[in-house]
Amino acid sequence: QGGLGLLLEGAAHETALPRIAKDPQLTSAHFDLGGSYLALKQYANAEQAYLTAQELTRDADDVLGQARAHLGLSRAYRYQSRWDDTRREANRAAQLARNRNDELYTDATYELGLALRNLNETAQALKCLSDCAVLFDVLGRPRRSAEAYYQWALVESDPDKKRTALDKALEKLDTIFDPRREEDVDLRQAIQDERGQLPPMVTTP
Repeated sequence: QGGLGLLLEGAAHETALPRIAKDPQLTSAHFDLGGSYLALKQYANAEQAYLTAQELTRDADDVLGQARAHLGLSRAYRYQSRWDDTRREANRAAQLARNRNDELYTDATYELGLALRNLNETAQALKCLSDCAVLFDVLGRPRRSAEAYYQWALVESDPDKKRTALDKALEKLDTIFDPRREEDVDLRQAIQDERGQLPPMVTTP
């Protein structure tokens, strides 16, 4: 992310630490700390922050808090390419969030799909990524929908279905595209590169 984003995350990190020092049981501060560590690419520290949040939410019998902690852990592990750990934590998050919080459930399903793709469990990855591509759209999150359609396309072996997923990804991205946002520019380029590798469409006279 850009310099401003890193500056903001650094500020969040600096405010979370004194809150934890004042009250080590303050769960929200551990979540904030985990998120800032993820943004700062300090993944082992993020893991520890989310493990603490997991323990606190479990002790408080906070089911959605536990789901958030498992989701945070899945992301910390994903960035370290620890795919079995990512799958375990994302699956736990999805199970806890199912029928309780649609956004958390969809985020967890996305993380699970990424883990399954990297573990070469193609059929399950396709199911997760295609489901959450649609769910993100329903939830009014077009950027995440675009990302999920793109990831779906990377797994899809059928050229026509791959093309459809890439077209959907571009359609969703175009609704919110910001040329100043590096992530948007990179995603659009990745979609276009993937489309360029597809065989030409066969048209019937």
